[in-house]
Amino acid sequence: WISSTPECSSAPAPGVNWSGCDKSGIILNGVDLRGANLMGANFSGAELITSDLSGAHLSDADFSGSKLEGLLLRHSRLTGANFNGANLYILDMTGADLSGADFSDTIVDSTQLLDGKADDTNFHRAGIFSSNFGRADLRGMRLDDGEILGVLLQESNLRNASFNNSSVKSLYLNAANIEGLDLSVSDPLSRVWFKE
Repeated sequence: WISSTPECSSAPAPGVNWSGCDKSGIILNGVDLRGANLMGANFSGAELITSDLSGAHLSDADFSGSKLEGLLLRHSRLTGANFNGANLYILDMTGADLSGADFSDTIVDSTQLLDGKADDTNFHRAGIFSSNFGRADLRGMRLDDGEILGVLLQESNLRNASFNNSSVKSLYLNAANIEGLDLSVSDPLSRVWFKE
């Protein structure tokens, strides 16, 4: 059961309604927010550690400058969310929808977006390291002027995506749809693997 009225003073709990609430700078460790309504909430500068937000609604939420570590975001909705300047480490976003989200100047490390959606996302000047975005819908994704190291994109849809002027050290594109992909990378020693 999810309340239709924001409960900004309520403790974190499954299904809590914090939509539009100001949680900037909050520190949450080991909390259960499965299925919570966090749409449009302000988590700027916050720290969310080893917590479960699976199935949560986080569309248009603000995570700018935040630290997110060890989170479960499986099948969560993060469309239009702002992660500008955030640090994302060991996140499981399997099946999540990040369409239209802003990840500019973000560090993404050891994160999974298997079977997820991140079409038309902005990763400008971001760094993505040791992550798995396999079978994800990444159409129109922009990772210009960024850095990619050890990223798996097998069977992903990268149609019209752009990695223009990014440093690419290890990128695996086995069986990916790369129609219209801009791979004008900055590093002449880039290593990109395609299906043989």
